[in-house]
Amino acid sequence: CIPVPLCSPDPFSVVVPRAPVYGLLGSSVTLPCSISPPLNAVNFEVLWFRPQEGHTPILFYQDLEIRENPRNPQYQGRVSLIGGLDEGNVSVKLQNIRLEDKGEYICRVEKTDEGEEWYDEATVSLQVKESRKRHHIWTAILFSLSLLGIVGAGVFFMLRQKGLVCSKRTETEGIEGTEC
Repeated sequence: CIPVPLCSPDPFSVVVPRAPVYGLLGSSVTLPCSISPPLNAVNFEVLWFRPQEGHTPILFYQDLEIRENPRNPQYQGRVSLIGGLDEGNVSVKLQNIRLEDKGEYICRVEKTDEGEEWYDEATVSLQVKESRKRHHIWTAILFSLSLLGIVGAGVFFMLRQKGLVCSKRTETEGIEGTEC
């Protein structure tokens, strides 16, 4: 057998990172996936799906186009191939990351050649993190509001001590008066 990829029992394998991929909430992330050896995957089928959702694809590439999937609307308009199919790159870009996007994604590549079908698949894990900047903004707002409350109370008591702010008091006989 001449060392041509189609001579081996496994003409290609799907390669993904072992470590989780991290993405920030609201941003975009690439879920890496490629085939090895690097073959032209333009005429292959590429499916990306979540194992907990069965085989309902979030992206399905077949016959030179991406097929729409009305059964998975939460990914519509948010997922795309990043390009490089001719070099075996079948990675996807997921936009506007949501907390529920966290978890496993399966990249499956299929090739039919002269009646024979080959496929391989691998799992990519996505971890979603909230932006530290966003966390710091909320901390700063809460701190400012707390500080404003403390300063306001201090100013009120200082003005009351100097007699510039009066408070109403009710006498035991029911006669109202003002105390400064």
